[in-house]
Amino acid sequence: MVKVFDCPIVMRIGSRLTKLRKKCGLSQGELAQMCNLKLQQIYKHEAGYTGITVSRLLDIARALEVSPEYFYEEDEGGEAVGVQRSVLLHYFGEMSIAEREQLINFASSLTRSVAA
Repeated sequence: MVKVFDCPIVMRIGSRLTKLRKKCGLSQGELAQMCNLKLQQIYKHEAGYTGITVSRLLDIARALEVSPEYFYEEDEGGEAVGVQRSVLLHYFGEMSIAEREQLINFASSLTRSVAA
C-alpha cells in the first residue's frame, strides 16, 4: 500500500496517535469501537496512509481524553504538553476544593521562584 500523504504533519499525527493509544492500553480495534470507526481506519491513520479530518481528530481526542492540540504540541523535551495537561486535569478533577486551592498556591509559588 502506498502512502497517499507523504506529509510530515500527517505522519506526526499518526505517530502521536499510535503512541497515545498504546499509552492508554488500547488496541486499534478498541479505539475504533470507541470512535465508531473501523479498525482499518485507525490503522491507516496511524500508518500515515490516509489523512485525518478535523471532526475525526476531535472524536479520537475525546475518546483518548486529550485535547486535539496533543497531536501538535511539544514541550522542550519533545513530549506532548497535551498529555501532561490531560493527566493534570484528571487528578485536579478528583481533588477536593481545598486540595485544588493548595495545588494552585503551590504551582504559583513555583512559578514565582523560577522567575526570581
